[in-house]
Amino acid sequence: MEQVDLSYVIPIAILIGLAFAGLLTRDVLRRETGNDKMREIAQAIREGARAFLRRQYKTIAMIAAVLAVIFAVALGLQGGWDLGLKTAGAFALGASFSALSGYIGMQIAIRSNVRSAAGSLKSFNDALVIALRGGAVSGLAIVSMSLAGVALLYYGYGGASAATGEIQDQVVLSIVGFGFGASLVALFAQLGGGIYTKAADVGADLVGKVEAGIPEDDPRNPAVIADLVGDNVGDCAGRGADLFESTAAENIGAMILGVVLFPYFGIAGILFPLVARAFGILASIVGVLIVRAKEDEAPMSALNRGYIVTTVLAALLFGFAAWAMLQPSQATSAGDATWIYYWICGITGMITAILYVWITQYYTEARYRPVAEIAKSSETGPATNIISGFSVGLEATAIPAVTVSIALLVSYWLGETTGIPGGGIYGTAIATMGMLATAAYILAMDTFGPIVDNGAGIVEMAGMSKEARKNMDKLDAAGNTTKALTKGYAVGSAALAAFLLFNAFLREAKVDQVGNVRRGVHGRGPRVPVQRLCDPGGRPRGLVHHQGRPGPVPREPRDYGGFIEAGLRAHGGHLHPRGAPGDDRARGPRGRYSRGRRRRVPVRQDHRGHLCGRTSWRDAHGRDHRGHPHGAGLQHGRRRVGQREEVHRGRELWRERRDAPQGRGRRRHGRRPVQGHRGTVPAHPREAPVHDHPGHGPAPNLRARESQRPK
Repeated sequence: MEQVDLSYVIPIAILIGLAFAGLLTRDVLRRETGNDKMREIAQAIREGARAFLRRQYKTIAMIAAVLAVIFAVALGLQGGWDLGLKTAGAFALGASFSALSGYIGMQIAIRSNVRSAAGSLKSFNDALVIALRGGAVSGLAIVSMSLAGVALLYYGYGGASAATGEIQDQVVLSIVGFGFGASLVALFAQLGGGIYTKAADVGADLVGKVEAGIPEDDPRNPAVIADLVGDNVGDCAGRGADLFESTAAENIGAMILGVVLFPYFGIAGILFPLVARAFGILASIVGVLIVRAKEDEAPMSALNRGYIVTTVLAALLFGFAAWAMLQPSQATSAGDATWIYYWICGITGMITAILYVWITQYYTEARYRPVAEIAKSSETGPATNIISGFSVGLEATAIPAVTVSIALLVSYWLGETTGIPGGGIYGTAIATMGMLATAAYILAMDTFGPIVDNGAGIVEMAGMSKEARKNMDKLDAAGNTTKALTKGYAVGSAALAAFLLFNAFLREAKVDQVGNVRRGVHGRGPRVPVQRLCDPGGRPRGLVHHQGRPGPVPREPRDYGGFIEAGLRAHGGHLHPRGAPGDDRARGPRGRYSRGRRRRVPVRQDHRGHLCGRTSWRDAHGRDHRGHPHGAGLQHGRRRVGQREEVHRGRELWRERRDAPQGRGRRRHGRRPVQGHRGTVPAHPREAPVHDHPGHGPAPNLRARESQRPK
């Protein structure tokens, strides 16, 4: 079956996403804002959030400008000015779009809070719908602008007209700077906003609850405004910048891996991540629109209903995109079912996202065991509360780690099953696309948290009715859960995206295997890739076997790592002692020629780099390179006084099955070393040791000698 071009979906989805964000903005801003007291409090929150964001973005702009110039000059001098200018332009565009989308989202959030609080005076559903739609503006703006930035750069740099995989590779690599710019903004937004948020939150609690003994959002506490400002700059702008960077990096990383499969999928394999992201925007719009809540219903039930609809719709559209675009032009082991395997990879990512959401809800929502246990432990004091909370936090990390690991393994296996070279890594990329397909709806739930948190504070500080407080308290509790689940979702998607980007880096760096580089002997000398020492048949290059005749290697080449490295170091980088192809004499690790055929034994060294333990080079008769029987000569390495005698004495005691003397250093003759022994113990400190067997060390009766030790 031939491929179907769905690239036209990308601009359509971008325009629909931004247009729908505008419609939601209009709908939210037309709602009532409550009384004068509520508007006054909301105005103070807006002023604080604007001041923080203005100062933060000034700092980011200065740093981004300097880094853009550095990128342009460094890459221009190394790879040409065309690449340098393109990368710098992509970096500046990524930083600008990330900052702009975060600014738009936060501006709507600080206007939606008072309207959600006013909606709680009417009904619970109005307050929930206003808050969610205000958060959806942020989610749609962030995902749409991330997709728009990558698409603009790809088409602007000539990706649509590139006919070969090499040109496509150059185009895709030139837009990597877009992800770097987004990462810069995410770094400042997450750290700056997060630190401000927690500092303001803890400060408000210390002043109000601990010192003054007043409620959390009491109007008499001036730090409450700073706390409410922190919710916007940290959880709205900060988390938005984080997921903007994740979606941008995932798009670019998947496109880089798509270049690898250009012979099979062509340009469709490169554009598939953008098409999948476009369909995710459309699915998120539908999910936001259907959210409604009953007056006695839990807020998370209504939000989860919208999320499930978004996921199901995104899965169907994802399958359609895979069927249309992932039809290989060459024969594969999966045949016409190739797209099905990759569709299942996307479903794996979506299931992973659902599991992350449910796991986070279980550990953070008040209806379940972990939160109930933490609340119960608070009855006995702050110490047990801290211990219980920290324990639950540690417990909560286990299942997500296992979940993301299983997702990577399953998606990699499915990709490899297609029989396409590099298909396993591309399968993990598609799983990441599936997990981030619902990013717009997840971001809507994330911004929902600070909106209802601000609304609850406004209702409390303005002294509204108990019914309004009850509605906003329910939403505030759900908002804490949505903020937590977005953090878990961001961490999981970042883990998949990091795996994706790391594989893209390995491909561009032309590293076929991690850990295929070994150091020289003793950790010194140059790093020598093992692959360079072996031919395609697995035989070491230039290594002579059995009287100069080349032969097969009986074991894996890596088993000869110590032998090859020792030979390289001894022979000045050559495997032959004299460079002659017919020279069958092997040289020992000290550079001496040895007699007879040599058996290869793994080399062992001590911490100084000296050979130790078993003699590393032996001939057919068991002699070492000095001609001594194995083990009869001196040990390699530095020796202390009496070591020769101690070796002979220890061997005799071992043969007699008696306790051996405790010597310093490594294990010898099967006995365990104990620190502190320095040879024979004299009868007096000034007396010399008595040797009953001259030339062979002290007498075997060590216990008799030790009995003369002064008490």
